[in-house]
Amino acid sequence: HYFGTASPKIISCGVYLEDTDQENGCLQVVPGSHTRDFDHVPGSGVHAQGEWAAPGAADEVVDVVVPAGSVVLFNSRLLHGARRNQHGSRTRYSLFGHYVPSELNFGWRGTDFSHGTYADRHKIY
Repeated sequence: HYFGTASPKIISCGVYLEDTDQENGCLQVVPGSHTRDFDHVPGSGVHAQGEWAAPGAADEVVDVVVPAGSVVLFNSRLLHGARRNQHGSRTRYSLFGHYVPSELNFGWRGTDFSHGTYADRHKIY
């Protein structure tokens, strides 16, 4: 499980500061994948920063093309990733955050992300 939990209560939020499309590396999702379990493994090489899972052969991968100023919300269990930026000069600046209920305690890859333990976890009132 991404984040080390099967909880459906984590919401991912992307705020796009620039137009993003297939050419400069838009978000890709696998519709309905949040309802199934996948084995996630740590990436390596150019993919070392993430966790990786392989969608099934019958799964459709959908590009999420958005203009600057867009906000995209999705269940964190949804298989998602970004295309590689293939444009010579365009960037794709965006901000991503995750909303996790303060009562949801979990650990992932040896790190305890529990509220009150993990320093970057803040309760929203």
